[in-house]
Amino acid sequence: ALEIVIWMIFALAHNLLLGQGGLPSFGHGAYLGIGAYAFGLLQQKAGAGLVAGLLGALVVAAAAGALVAAFISHRRGIYYALLTIAFGQVAWFVAVKWHSVTGGEDGLLKIARAPLELPGLTIPLASNEALFYFVLMLFALVLVGLWRLVHSPFGRVLRAIKQNEMRARFVGYNVWLYKWCAFVVSAALSGLAGSLFAMAQQSAYPN
Repeated sequence: ALEIVIWMIFALAHNLLLGQGGLPSFGHGAYLGIGAYAFGLLQQKAGAGLVAGLLGALVVAAAAGALVAAFISHRRGIYYALLTIAFGQVAWFVAVKWHSVTGGEDGLLKIARAPLELPGLTIPLASNEALFYFVLMLFALVLVGLWRLVHSPFGRVLRAIKQNEMRARFVGYNVWLYKWCAFVVSAALSGLAGSLFAMAQQSAYPN
């Protein structure tokens, strides 16, 4: 159940691109992986706690998504899809070869399930049950946030781009910017899912 809810967060993130914008990203697992590695490295190298680690993973994945989206948002259709595959393979290659940082094929091990620290309250997340309810809470927040986003003017423009990108451009919308923003948000939420997956597995691997 824990892993299912994490994959549901990842699916919602991917659906923002493919379901709402018609943008096929076949290398989107890269951002899940980037989030997992970022969470583990922030925890082990910088001593980040739970909230700092999750936010850091989200920001790092968003930055990676912003960089990739800057290169591919001017493309559409099969060319867009192929470029997402290419960048996904680059991320996998880096994860395998950069052994001093990622651990290579051995992965990043001993990622701890840090407790949730609130003012005057510390909630341990070591058990699968406790972590499940924490992930479920984050899933609810992501679900509500994305629901509001896709029902906003931004979401309507994104659906217009899906229906006819050229027409959306002709009526005055900055299509490149909307596609870029959608990719960044999707990558960020994928990174959040990756950080939660790293917590659940207590490790991060290239595959």
